[in-house]
Amino acid sequence: MTVTNSGYSVEMKFLTLKQQKWASVAMAMLMALLCGTMYAFSAFSTQLKDVMSWQQSQVELMGVAMHWGVYMCKPFCGFILDRYGTFVSCTAAALMAVCGYGVIAIGVDSIIPAPVPLMVLCFLLVGTASAQAYVTALYVSISNFAPSSRGKIVGVIASMFGLSATFVSLVYANGFGGDSSGSLAGFFGFFAVIMFAVFGMGAVLLRKVEAEEEDDLHEKAEVALQGFDATDDDFEDLPIKAMDHGNEAEDVGLFAGVAANQGGVRSIPQILKGEPLNLFEASRWLFQDRAYVCVWLQFSISAGTGLYVITNLGSLYQSLHGGVQDNSAVEKLVIALSICNMSGRLIAGGLLDAGLTPMRLICGLTAGLSLAALGMAFYPTGSFYWLLLTAVGAGLGYGGLWSVCPAMLAERYGTANFGKVFGLMTTAPAITSFIFNEGIAASVYESHIHGEGSDVCVGSSCFYASSLIIGGLGLASSVAPLFIEAEWAVG
Repeated sequence: MTVTNSGYSVEMKFLTLKQQKWASVAMAMLMALLCGTMYAFSAFSTQLKDVMSWQQSQVELMGVAMHWGVYMCKPFCGFILDRYGTFVSCTAAALMAVCGYGVIAIGVDSIIPAPVPLMVLCFLLVGTASAQAYVTALYVSISNFAPSSRGKIVGVIASMFGLSATFVSLVYANGFGGDSSGSLAGFFGFFAVIMFAVFGMGAVLLRKVEAEEEDDLHEKAEVALQGFDATDDDFEDLPIKAMDHGNEAEDVGLFAGVAANQGGVRSIPQILKGEPLNLFEASRWLFQDRAYVCVWLQFSISAGTGLYVITNLGSLYQSLHGGVQDNSAVEKLVIALSICNMSGRLIAGGLLDAGLTPMRLICGLTAGLSLAALGMAFYPTGSFYWLLLTAVGAGLGYGGLWSVCPAMLAERYGTANFGKVFGLMTTAPAITSFIFNEGIAASVYESHIHGEGSDVCVGSSCFYASSLIIGGLGLASSVAPLFIEAEWAVG
């Protein structure tokens, strides 16, 4: 058996087809574990602020830069993956990670000047590296398994992405949790090295397994139809194979086949399921698809609300405890959020495979995230467990979104252009992350700072108004997916 990838091949005759698939899943899980370092931003954000003598808006900007790298740059990452394959994609991720975190480390340690624009660029680069590695891991895992198993497979890979914050927080607390710039620089340097090594391994070991399974499909169909007197109408709901220019076969419904045979007219999802398109062409078709645009807008609010909670947990705790930061308490919050992020992805993947529709899942997840954001407005001073409950709700909701999204996109638009389809969808939370965190949260926070020369807001008012605005918007939008459920299913 040969595993191929854009002209690069590795003989793996010692593994069966099934073993090769699961070996790639294991590699994808390891890569995903290192792709979610942004979720642990709350764990080290206050120390970064102190060491660099930054204002809250500057710290928020670093978090937003990571979000933009992970989400806004994902279409570019998808283009690299679809055009050049997994080897180039993983190699690019490794180089971006070591450059981004490496420069951050020496900048924090004052070895080189570290102006805010340079640090923003480096955090953006780290986020982009994570996006490049993660979309590659997802693509290979989705491509290697049948649609009936994709919910669970995506859930497993996505859960490791969610668990990343726990890993990062434990490394930070147990190895680099001091208050000096040297300990923080060591923390960033450690992740520069480990991400470079793991993503580099992915370039060699992460492989899309190509195998002809037509005979197996025909055999199953013959067994199923034994003794059945079939007519043309009886095959209306059966899947057919669509082949386009020699590209990989994709399971599609008969609706697509009929559309393709009526004067050459095809639906937008079927166009995306065909031959690979460039980024401009994919964008043009996707944003003409009303269902895709509606999901994009909903996802911007839902995921943006989750990012607001995730980014500001540490600062909220500090504000409501007299401006004093308790690293141990924040670590517990980040770990709880991370574990629930992982659990939400697994649960959502299982619910998808069990038959729950994606749109109804998105409704519930959005409502949960919105309640978590609203909970930040009514956080009782001194009550750690209330904020812990907020972290749990945000983790479950946010994690679930990232399990539902890639699976539903792969089901509707196929895998031929998956990198670009998924990448364009993830630009949505990048935009709202900037608006919610830098535009709303940072402005409200800094407007309530009292005291000459102080850069720490103290009291319940620091996040009250922003939490009401963001949580209220999310709650109001939580029923919107129900209105496009039927249209999405038709695609």
